[in-house]
Amino acid sequence: MTDDVAQSFTDVETPDAQVPPRQANPLIGESRPQRSRRTSRPGRPGAPTSRTARPSKPKPPDYTKDLLGLIQLGATPLFILGQRNRPLLADGVTVVAHAEPIAKGLNSLAQQSPPVAHALEALVKLGPYGALVEPLFLCGVQIMTNHRPEIHKITRQLGAKTVDELLGPERAVTEDGSADVDTLVPS
Repeated sequence: MTDDVAQSFTDVETPDAQVPPRQANPLIGESRPQRSRRTSRPGRPGAPTSRTARPSKPKPPDYTKDLLGLIQLGATPLFILGQRNRPLLADGVTVVAHAEPIAKGLNSLAQQSPPVAHALEALVKLGPYGALVEPLFLCGVQIMTNHRPEIHKITRQLGAKTVDELLGPERAVTEDGSADVDTLVPS
């Protein structure tokens, strides 16, 4: 650009642009004051930033022990089904053998990644329910064994006992309805 053209652009005077005041609200008879364009709401671009330091987020707890328990609980069905299917039994053994490194690896990841820590926190909160599921499951296994003694060879791996192991051998009943302590009923 030449100096004459540049000078002509700077010599033009423009009136200050004024924003007209807002119209009065006909319902209440008031008008709102004009907002300055320099103010903004917090959290929006141009809002003043605070200079206070944010507190650091707390470090996630150690999830290793809880994860070990959950992994071992998850392997239980493999051990049960593995009594009839040898590869499933091998799967259960494999899961338990690798449970500790898996739990440690997940815990290490949770220490560095808040989303993983959040997911593990939700999973660990289910832990108390898992602690309730296991005894209820074992109770059900024992009840099944009481009524179907032929499955004892499978359920004994979970700690189930036969009726005779629970109650002792059955005694013969005498004519008056009392148990004869000296006579055993043949099984």
